[in-house]
Amino acid sequence: MFNVEVESVSVVNVKGKAKGIRGRNRGRRPDWRKAYVRLKPGHDIDFIGPVE
Repeated sequence: MFNVEVESVSVVNVKGKAKGIRGRNRGRRPDWRKAYVRLKPGHDIDFIGPVE
């Protein structure tokens, strides 16, 4: 998708936070996964795009 070469990927499980209490029900946000991607030297992802 970004035309870069990846050196390594680490995945972390992030626990969902407890939301406010509504009545008797305790709300909770879902757990999710976060990926840390290390690119090979000389590769970069331009998130901003061309500046005019």
